[in-house]
Parts: sequence; C-alpha cells; structure tokens
Amino acid sequence: MYQISSEQIDYMLEQITLQGISDEGLRDSILDHVCCLIENSHEPIEDFEHCFQSYLKQFYQKNLEEIEVETHLLLNFKNYYQMKKFMLLSGLAGASILAIGNLFKFMHWPGTAMLILLGILLLSMVFMPMLFFIKLKENPVGTQKLLLSLGTLLAILFCFSVLFKIMHWPYANMLGNISVFGTILVFVPIYLVNSFKTKDQQTNALITVILIVASAGMLYSLMAPRVSHSLQEIPWKVLQQNEIASKRFRIYSIQIIGSDSSENGKQKLAQFKLLSTQTEALKNYLFQSIVKTNENYQVDALKDFNPNDLVMSSLMPTDQSQVKELEAFEQALNQIYGNQSKDVTWAKDKLFGMRNSDIFVVLNDIEKDAILHLLKDK
Repeated sequence: MYQISSEQIDYMLEQITLQGISDEGLRDSILDHVCCLIENSHEPIEDFEHCFQSYLKQFYQKNLEEIEVETHLLLNFKNYYQMKKFMLLSGLAGASILAIGNLFKFMHWPGTAMLILLGILLLSMVFMPMLFFIKLKENPVGTQKLLLSLGTLLAILFCFSVLFKIMHWPYANMLGNISVFGTILVFVPIYLVNSFKTKDQQTNALITVILIVASAGMLYSLMAPRVSHSLQEIPWKVLQQNEIASKRFRIYSIQIIGSDSSENGKQKLAQFKLLSTQTEALKNYLFQSIVKTNENYQVDALKDFNPNDLVMSSLMPTDQSQVKELEAFEQALNQIYGNQSKDVTWAKDKLFGMRNSDIFVVLNDIEKDAILHLLKDK
C-alpha cells in the first residue's frame, strides 16, 4: 500500500482548489476519494503528480468544477433532474409534433393547423422557458446571463413570428424582423466578444456565428419580397376596366330589352333586373368580406388596398352564408335559362376558392352570358 505524505496531501488540496472546487466539505471529500484510490493502487507509483491527475480525471468529464455545480444544484434545487427530464421531453415532443404538422401541411391532410400550433407552443412556452430557468440555476455569470436571457427571448419571438405567419395573424413580419435582426445586430456581437476572451472557444464561436448568419440569410431568401405599389395596382386596374365594360354592356342591353313592349319582353326585363340585383348583391357581399367594411361595392376603392392584406379566398363551400348568397344568384340565372340543358350550378363551383380580383371578373362574365341568352331572340 502506498503511503501518502503530508506534502503530497497539501499539493492535492492546492490542485483541487485551483481546478474550481471552493467548497471545503466537497474538497475534502474529493481528496479522501483520491487518496483511497492512490493508496489501494496495485501498480507501483513512480510519478505521484501524474498518478494524482489521472485518478482525478475519473471524477469529471470536462472540468472538476462541474462537480461543485452539480452538488449545488442537488442541494438547492431538489427538482433539477426532474425538470431537466421534463424539459427534454417537451422539446422532443414539440419538435416531433411540429415536424408531423409540416408533413400534414405538405400532404394537405386535415389537422395541420392544430399540430403546428401545438408544436410551436410547446417549444416556445414550455421548452425554452424551462431551458432558460435550468441554465440560469447553473450560475452563469455576467455576460453569460445576458446572452442566455437575450437568446431565449429572441428564440421565443422567432417561434411566435413563424406561428403568426402560418396562422395569418398580424405583426408576424414585425416579430420576425425583431428576432432575426436582434440576433444578428445584438446577440452575435455580444456572443463574439464573450467567446473571444477564451482562445479555446474562438473557432467554435466563429462557426456558430457563420451558421446563425447563413440561416438568417436562407430564411429571408425563402420569404417573398413585398410587391411594389405599381404591381399591386395591376389586378385592380384590370378589374376597373372590366367593371366599366360590364356596366356599358348592361346599359345597352336594358335599352334593347326595354324596347320590347310584349309580354315576352316584359318577362325578360324582369329577369334581367333580378339578375342585375342579385349580381350587385353578391358583389357587395364579396367586397365586404374582402376588405372587412360595410361600404358598398366600388371598384375605385380597391386600388388603395394591398392584395397581401386582403382575404385571398373569399368563397368557401363550408361557409353557409356564402353558399346562401350564391344560391340566390343562381336562382336568378335559373329563371333566365329555365329548364334548358345548360347547368348553371357550375357558377358556384367555379367561384369557390378564386383570387379576389378574379371573382368579380368571372361574375361579370357569368352575368354577360346570361344577358346574351336573353338577347338571342333579338
């Protein structure tokens, strides 16, 4: 059995203290364990210092100081490991649910919105706050606390910006810009300054910064740039021209139909007026659903709206109020076409899911076809 001298004990205590163990009880406990290992060693010890360092390395993975951190957490934060386990489970669940939700989105399966919402909420409201709390308990100092707080806040803002973007809620772009530019302009410089204090961390810090900047660049490259104002006006200018032509055609048509004083002419005039009334009613309904106002349909007003801010699909077969408006329009068409072979239900199917500007143009075309049917005897 190897006999340890008092000088060697003093040396070991000094080395343990230099490697980050400040708690006296923990320091003595580590010293006692190392002494037991050295004294019970079956191999001859020629270099005591080398032997001591080799046995000491068995107590830690990166550095000896982590033992004191773990001890502090166990004594002052009794639920540390339970919270850490729950944090990892919530992160794994959130990431998995979000990945499945994206798969559902690409495959156009039902339940996409719920899965994506649940996944992002788990990551942003459970995983990230718990990660912040656990890391904070590990006693980061100075700049590390600032980086931890700032990084967590920016990550949560980024998650919410993605959620708001997917759900078409307001302020999505603002949250995204704050999170991305906050990361590049504030977080990254602080992180670099803090990391460059230690030579060993410089390479890893540069790689991390490169990945962050590259990810932000790729993210913005996937986002569609905002359309210029001149391009935004094009569909509404086309719609204005179509509406002007439609009104002129209606005026000429009513003059022709009204010139017939026979019973057949009066019947056609009544059918014409009913169709015009239902067409205008449907346009007003669509206009109100698109711009969310109670104003009457005026094409001039649409040119001031950004198409990106309008409802992209105004007609959905699941909305009973929309179906009711379309059925009234089709009843007016049925009175004109009667029991002939032409099936006018295609109007409803054709209008569902169309772009805003196209809906009004197609409505005018349907009305024009019906009026031409009335005029075919003239």
